[in-house]
Amino acid sequence: FMEEYAASAAFVNDQPAEAAVLVEKYGIVKAAVAEKAIPACNIVCLTGDDMKTAASGYLQVLYDQNPESVGGKLPGDGKINAAEDAMKHASLQKCIAVALALAVWQGAAMAVGMDLLLPSPWQVAQRLWTVWQEPDFFPTVAFSLLRISGGFGLGLVLGVLLAVAAGRLRVLEILLWPYVTVIKSVPVASFIIICLIWLNTSQLAVFISFLMVFPAIYSNTLQGIRSADPALLEMARLYRVPFSRRLGYIYVPQVKPFLLSGCSVALGMSWKSGVAAEVIGVVGGSIGERLYESKVYFQTADLLAWTVVIVVCSVGFEKLVLWLLRRCFAAWEGR
Repeated sequence: FMEEYAASAAFVNDQPAEAAVLVEKYGIVKAAVAEKAIPACNIVCLTGDDMKTAASGYLQVLYDQNPESVGGKLPGDGKINAAEDAMKHASLQKCIAVALALAVWQGAAMAVGMDLLLPSPWQVAQRLWTVWQEPDFFPTVAFSLLRISGGFGLGLVLGVLLAVAAGRLRVLEILLWPYVTVIKSVPVASFIIICLIWLNTSQLAVFISFLMVFPAIYSNTLQGIRSADPALLEMARLYRVPFSRRLGYIYVPQVKPFLLSGCSVALGMSWKSGVAAEVIGVVGGSIGERLYESKVYFQTADLLAWTVVIVVCSVGFEKLVLWLLRRCFAAWEGR
């Protein structure tokens, strides 16, 4: 088969006029058109390492966009493919970095020699093991999680919608500019103190998380919209493509990396600002309240144990949201 395929490719390239006759014979296109098109079609027969190199690059692009398009895994020759190898190598490096950080922590705790000031990683791990077994642990985590995630969701939806509207209406972008600038510039502590006057403390984390998320989502989405290809937009205008189609086929692919990047930043900010609001407002039943009590009673191990809980929740929430967003974009692109 490979020999016949190579002979066929050579025949078409060497004798385009005769190949064009066959193209017309089998009802593809007219011979005159085929004869002019064949030299620009890059018809080749690759075998061995050349074929592997060319196909691997093509399959890697498909895999990076959607692993399911190539069966969920790149084909190999019994060895781990380069992408998986690089991923495992990076994971190993991160594990080593974490181990070194724990070693530094342990060394610092031993140098200080006072559990009240700096408990060891083992002491914090022991306290963490007992904390999650307390009856109010999961209600406390759920209380903060629901409010912070609610603030993030509100900031995400409103940020995207207003960015789309501002992308169409220059006057709206100008009107929103001072609000976005002020939110970016004013310290979060100032907003928290002001909101303690205006809001019920139970809703404080929702509003503060929203304030920190909104500018990042709005600015990144608007930047993505502004960076859309002018040539594509001009073509869409000339052919009178409806805005809904322009949004789906031009703006969405362009906005995707900007929105994912903005969400990655905003997710961490939402947890940091939300918990800070709970600490300053001493919101009952929240993680922030537990941190505040640990500080008041000099329970440093508890303070660090709850900090670990916050990190785990923040990282887990970030992974989940980014996974959902990527799934939504993949579903949109595959529809």
